[in-house]
Amino acid sequence: MKYHTSFLVASTALFSATTAFADVTPQEVWAQGLLMAKISGQTWTAAELKDTGDTLIAHDVSITMPGLSDIMSLNGTIPQIIMTQMSGGKVEIKIPDVVTYNMFVEGRLDLGMEPMAITSTMAMDNVMIASGTADDLSFDILTGSITYATQKQVKDGIALVPEQIITLLGVQGVATQTTSGDDVSSSWDMQADAVSMMSDGTTPDITLYTSYKIAPFNLNANFTTSATPPDSPLGFLETLNGTGTYTMGNTAFEVTTGGAEQMMHIVGETEASTLGMTVTDGALTYAGTTTNTEVVLDGSAIPFPQVDFGIESTDFSLTMPFLASEDEKSFGLKLALENLRLPEIAWMILDPSAQMAHDPATLKLDVSGDMMLNVDLLNPTEIMTKSEDGLPLFPTNLMLNELFLSVAGATLTGTGDALFVDQGDFKGADLPFKTAQATLSLTGGNALIDTLAQTGLVPPQMSTTAKVMLSMFARPGEGEDSFITDVILDEAGNVTVNGQPLPF
Repeated sequence: MKYHTSFLVASTALFSATTAFADVTPQEVWAQGLLMAKISGQTWTAAELKDTGDTLIAHDVSITMPGLSDIMSLNGTIPQIIMTQMSGGKVEIKIPDVVTYNMFVEGRLDLGMEPMAITSTMAMDNVMIASGTADDLSFDILTGSITYATQKQVKDGIALVPEQIITLLGVQGVATQTTSGDDVSSSWDMQADAVSMMSDGTTPDITLYTSYKIAPFNLNANFTTSATPPDSPLGFLETLNGTGTYTMGNTAFEVTTGGAEQMMHIVGETEASTLGMTVTDGALTYAGTTTNTEVVLDGSAIPFPQVDFGIESTDFSLTMPFLASEDEKSFGLKLALENLRLPEIAWMILDPSAQMAHDPATLKLDVSGDMMLNVDLLNPTEIMTKSEDGLPLFPTNLMLNELFLSVAGATLTGTGDALFVDQGDFKGADLPFKTAQATLSLTGGNALIDTLAQTGLVPPQMSTTAKVMLSMFARPGEGEDSFITDVILDEAGNVTVNGQPLPF
């Protein structure tokens, strides 16, 4: 929904704290809308402006965004925008017709990627009321619905673009747009009673159908950027800072995919979830959470009647710079899967005699560091060129802040850090690190090895070998069946385990 959402935001901004007794005119609303379009890299041009003083109608508004990326561009058409002066110095905004927009991908024939054009439409029956002043606008979005639709494209029996319909019901909220000097601040606080999506990429040879329903759905966002962004593709991102968060209630989803002989059907439900984005100084952070997810798989592609599993909660975040810089930038990855319930059929295969603890598994991973980014990640051509000539990105250091894995009664934890070799030395280096160190702790390892041997999954000889290896590379910890391993790589390239050189 990236481009769909950006189109909605631009439309809302055109027509985002209210100033008491202040007046705003249709002409000022239109001018501020053009400013917001410019800031977001778009150009809005009306074929005709019919101005009667109290009413301003923009006819056949064309939208162009030639710099969506170096290989993609966007254009669209709004048949008309009607802005009418109301009592109390407010302005009513309506878009009564369907908006059409097209995204063009130039393609790279040398990479087997052909040019493509994607046509979509947007219809919204919301009425918006603008109030405040030209430099401090508030838009009340009255209850209505929004529908996005994308046309299917099939080539050689494959759906290059699926048919997609997204419907938001009971949409309402408030948007603001404030100009102060060269800074423009925008905010959105929007809600929808329900959101539904249908994506159909089915062809005569293969089925690919996806749907989901969310109720309720909320968007909260606050962003600040320059009123005069750099004149370059997506240049506004160089000055963009802010946060945006989607909050979703109960979500039900369904996926059907496969051919006549191999079909898979997936049905699931999530109690609640969030998806957030933060942009700061050329770096982007995506973060999301889910609560109480249940999934069921069946179909001829599954060698069992049915497979079901559940996750009590998930927590994910990824931080990456996206603009090239001569300075190091921070990056990070966090992933937490709490209480992952494995399918019963998996336990029947792994542990038919019920020897193992069938407790839900938990995985936590937290890594961070610094990196050099040599290209703009929004520039695909430059990325591919740098990949041929050098390294488009390169980490300089890495921290393992947390590793935690609990499964079948055993627990593994770890921390560590590392310094990478210089970029110019990477290809000739035996190891990518100058120095590194890590501490790993294992609890319940011997018990798990014994249980695996009792179930027959591990032969007795292999279980004995595993225990010998554990004793060689780990020292006893404080508790029973507890082991600790310290691994160090020094500047001379020597690797030691618990202070001893490797035996090979």
